[in-house]
Amino acid sequence: WCMEMEDLMKTSPYYDAEKITLVYSGRNPDPEFSFGINKTIFSTIDTAHMDAIGLGGYLSPNVGDGGDVEGQGTIYYKNLIEKLAANVNGLKYFNGEMINRSGEVKKTYFYETDASRNTYFGRLGQASPVFDHGLENIKYGSIYPCLFSLTGGKWAMVNLSDNNKRMPKFVLGKFINDYAVGQYLKDSYETTETLTNGIGNLVDFEPVGTHVIANDTTYNIILSSRDYTSDHYVQINLPDGFNYTSSSLNYYVFTGNSVDSQDAYIDTVEAINVIEDGMVVKVPKYSMGFL
Repeated sequence: WCMEMEDLMKTSPYYDAEKITLVYSGRNPDPEFSFGINKTIFSTIDTAHMDAIGLGGYLSPNVGDGGDVEGQGTIYYKNLIEKLAANVNGLKYFNGEMINRSGEVKKTYFYETDASRNTYFGRLGQASPVFDHGLENIKYGSIYPCLFSLTGGKWAMVNLSDNNKRMPKFVLGKFINDYAVGQYLKDSYETTETLTNGIGNLVDFEPVGTHVIANDTTYNIILSSRDYTSDHYVQINLPDGFNYTSSSLNYYVFTGNSVDSQDAYIDTVEAINVIEDGMVVKVPKYSMGFL
């Protein structure tokens, strides 16, 4: 039925391929939570028809509720990061299947993404993984996702009942919109540190998310902590022959007083005066750093 509708639309005189993208739903990037829909796409649909695959980028379902009392969210956050890892690995699965079946990597599109729960939302600790997820999506070929939503209920980024208070997702989103602009560069992260889920099982995921973006002559590095109990120190190895002409740069950190807090701020941690290969920066727990 979808292919028939697509054929009808693309033969319409009003169809403009530069303005219209036809998206097939894949439900969830993690095959285990897609109800078989994403596998159905590959087994029954001619991938030549697809412009993009629509996926739900939600992180919080089936990860357990954090509760409203500070400290109860530790297990919730460990499971949330495990869900993030499963979604990222699902994106790799999509890309592999697309290459095998169509000879190309189709774009994915996260029509919504969030990490809210009915009784636990708008928290500092929920903001970083949502945007870390969005950046990982771009890394694996996704159109940048939409956040849901600006003022609506437990998903709100602005609290209308509290004098239009800007919630952690709004504070971080504004910074992401400034820093995550340009060409996504390939990077790698090596560590002996590990992550575990809420019951102590190892999670196959780096404890710090790394995102490198070039915009003309400007280069930005975003470091996202996926660890809610420990700080991490990251040594930055610059490419051979790379020369940065600025005499100094500011290192900003998105953080707050508690992982459960509904208040967040951007802290100017330090001005780095010596920009060189091997320099070390601190990535505080449940925070996100910007160079």
